[in-house]
Amino acid sequence: MKKEDLSKYIPVSVILLLILISFLMIKNFLIPLISAFILAYLLKPVYDKLKVSLPQGISAIICILIVVTLIFAPLIGLISGIVSQASGSLNSGILFSFLKKASETTVFQTLNLDLSLLMNKTIEFLISILTNITLHIPSFIIATVITSFGMYYLLIDWKPFTKKLIKYLPSTDKEALAKDISKITKNLIYGTLLVALVEFIIALAGFWISGVQYFLLLPAIIAIFAFIPGFGPLIVWFPLFIIELIQQNYFTAIGVLITGLILSLGVDIIFRAKISGRGAKTHPLIILVGILGGISLFGIFGFIIGPLILSYAIEILEEIAEGQ
Repeated sequence: MKKEDLSKYIPVSVILLLILISFLMIKNFLIPLISAFILAYLLKPVYDKLKVSLPQGISAIICILIVVTLIFAPLIGLISGIVSQASGSLNSGILFSFLKKASETTVFQTLNLDLSLLMNKTIEFLISILTNITLHIPSFIIATVITSFGMYYLLIDWKPFTKKLIKYLPSTDKEALAKDISKITKNLIYGTLLVALVEFIIALAGFWISGVQYFLLLPAIIAIFAFIPGFGPLIVWFPLFIIELIQQNYFTAIGVLITGLILSLGVDIIFRAKISGRGAKTHPLIILVGILGGISLFGIFGFIIGPLILSYAIEILEEIAEGQ
């Protein structure tokens, strides 16, 4: 190879090497950084209102404290309670016998649904995730610190940061593509994450008041199914309602029925439609594949990150195809 040809490849090789080294340095912190971006996006309206009367730094710190207070602090107690109830349900076999009876009802036999298998896998998956989180508390603390710092600087430098991102978008109409991506983000975050949170809170309150034994575990499963199109809360509350009726626990059965109707009609249909609005709609299959692929790559946070990344990639590819 001639020296002239070699000199052409050296700059490219150096750039690729720098990119590779940079990726290796930050790969373990991708989830905290992406989480920081999502949380900053969610709290940007709050930050904008605060900075009208407060300095930018203080406004950003208040937003971080809101996240810690509303998310991380309750999460510790919630994880402990869910792990305890999930382990108890698996060891006692009560939940499995409940699912077996539910699957024997006419409705679920007609639909040919193996609820026991489905729920067993869900519970085992939930326990493995929660146990994993418990075992990685030091890593969680480090990730929380990185997420907090990321949120702080993203909130303060949101405009210049987003301008740089838009600059690198592969499109002739970068502003239009950025708006489409923003609509997708709002639809997925507010239309799915918020729905899951609301369903969890309502199910938790309703099941607890009704006297359901696993009032933490079952709402957690309902929240997970909120991310998976085609399932919804019905897959959890309806068999629970049937079993409570069979066992003649009429007060609990009525409470479960009322809670379930609020979840399925009020939240999963009406509230989800209002939250999603008329913005960009993400196909359910994309959400499902994004969730499954995201979990395998990013862990539990893949529920959110996976569908977002897949939706962004499809939107960018469509824009490139239309531009050709």
